Amino acid sequence: MKIDENYPIFASFVKNELDTLEYIKTRALLTKYENLSSSLDLAFYDLKQRLKSSNSPDFIFHCDFNMKVEKHNHRIIIGANVVYDYAMCSYFLAVVGKGDDEGKLIRKFHFDFALPTIATRQRVPVFHLQYGGELSPKVEESGLSGERLDSWLSVPRLNYTPINLALLLDILFCEFKTQETYDMIQGDLWRAMIFNNEKFLTVNYFKNIYEHIGSTRYKKENLLRDLCYGDLSG
Repeated sequence: MKIDENYPIFASFVKNELDTLEYIKTRALLTKYENLSSSLDLAFYDLKQRLKSSNSPDFIFHCDFNMKVEKHNHRIIIGANVVYDYAMCSYFLAVVGKGDDEGKLIRKFHFDFALPTIATRQRVPVFHLQYGGELSPKVEESGLSGERLDSWLSVPRLNYTPINLALLLDILFCEFKTQETYDMIQGDLWRAMIFNNEKFLTVNYFKNIYEHIGSTRYKKENLLRDLCYGDLSG
């Protein structure tokens, strides 16, 4: 048993991201966020074109836009860096400060799928959340500072569920809640998109946990923590 047992193959994962982009575009779900909507539209056409020559292209996405966070306007940055065959699979969400901090990131979270076969300085949970971390090239190019984050610190990496574009957007709009975002995330179209992505990406994750803790292999030598780190013995 592995925590990433039956995880979607890379080609299916990328095709699902295309389907999400198309779903958002054709149903005009994010037209109230013009910059985000336009960036997602461009990402759809780009990925659709590249899928004509390869069934497993990388999925790279970056967008910044404005929205209210706790009653104040903030610049929000989201991105994806998904490289062939999961050599890298990382999504991020960042918040830029206001007032004197308009040039600084005040929050940044990475959601990663780290294949156990890819070496790291120390073992990390296969699916994890990281606060801070290194700035992406696009963020660095924008001139934003990560000094509020101490970006040099790469730990801790906290166990978290698998993430893709739809689930990242759902976190964003659930947490930075306004009446506008609440109406959207409670709508049937949005809930259908999230339901389909939960079935696609996270159902097997929880099934693997359930099957591990219900098996005879679950003991002090094979903790749930060991499963999540990809460290099961025997």
